[in-house]
Amino acid sequence: MSKHRKKLKFKDVWANQTDIGKLFGLSAIKVGNKLTEHGLKDPDTKKATEKALKEGFVKETPLKDGTYFCMWNKQKIKSLLLSDIKPISNEQIWINEALKRCKEIKRMDDKGEDKLSSLMWESLYDDIPKEYRTKVQEAIEAQS
Repeated sequence: MSKHRKKLKFKDVWANQTDIGKLFGLSAIKVGNKLTEHGLKDPDTKKATEKALKEGFVKETPLKDGTYFCMWNKQKIKSLLLSDIKPISNEQIWINEALKRCKEIKRMDDKGEDKLSSLMWESLYDDIPKEYRTKVQEAIEAQS
């Protein structure tokens, strides 16, 4: 084994349902439904099943206030969901994120927070990779 092997960080391996959903263009609720279908999440308690824990699909990580919370193994869940759902492209992930931001900015503008919304409009494309900007702009224009 190489001395220079990169050690994975917690966030590289584990993710919540929202982050897993982004890979497939699904909501956290729909991801939860899929986990339930596969016997990894109890339909009544909404907690991870014994199967999920034993097979390494999930890690229980309660919040500081004691609220139940868990993180799912990204690779295992992705492999499982690939049999049901085709993941969306990176381009589509950025388009979805930009459209969500646009809705938030429009809501702020409607509330009269025009200075803040102007700043947000100006920085909308800042973190979007250059190779996706044209398609993102086209999607935003199509929604307008």
